[in-house]
Amino acid sequence: MTIRYKFWALALTFSMLAAPAMADDTEGAYVFITAGMSKMQNGCQSGWVTTTLPANAIGPVATCNENHAVFRAGVGYQYTPMWGLEASYGQFGSANSNGFTSLGGTPSSYEWQIKALGLAVQAVATMHMSEALSVFGKFGVASVDFDESLHTWNPNVPATVSYTEWYPVVQTAKIAPALGAGVKYDVSPHGSVFVIGEYFGTHSIYDMYGTGSKVRLLSASVGLMYKY
Repeated sequence: MTIRYKFWALALTFSMLAAPAMADDTEGAYVFITAGMSKMQNGCQSGWVTTTLPANAIGPVATCNENHAVFRAGVGYQYTPMWGLEASYGQFGSANSNGFTSLGGTPSSYEWQIKALGLAVQAVATMHMSEALSVFGKFGVASVDFDESLHTWNPNVPATVSYTEWYPVVQTAKIAPALGAGVKYDVSPHGSVFVIGEYFGTHSIYDMYGTGSKVRLLSASVGLMYKY
């Protein structure tokens, strides 16, 4: 699913969520943003990632990082004090690696990355602990797009000969459970802050490399919410 179609889907979902507010003039619609850190567990198990230094290469062993910042934005509607529905779009996680590899028979430098992003639609259950403090859980589905790419170059020959531009290796979409739990504090009748931990499924995306490890998407974020 392209980004353009995802934004259309998000706009359509917002229209559906906002319909009750327009029908009975209740103030239940809200928007939110989150920012935090993700863990793409086993994201570095791609067949393109190496941690072994070729014997005739000069440079450090390749490194790989599965922890990165993530951002999301969404809209929702609170139908009752306990139940709501929301949709969000943004990042689920990423991993990247760089160093030297002997894949292909010739030692060369490389940079590699994989990104996961997409749309999530979730029901939200809220339990109010006090007038301002509440705990909540989210459950629903996510459309996760994985985009893997790399480029390589041979440091021993001119860059114009050895350099390859970033090009796609794996591009695949997965449907996954979208689960989360957190704590929210209302700082005003319209504004809230919250923290949330989320899980967006376990995925077999490296089967083509003969890698049995599945990629798991986890994140912890801080969010801001504005209720109309």
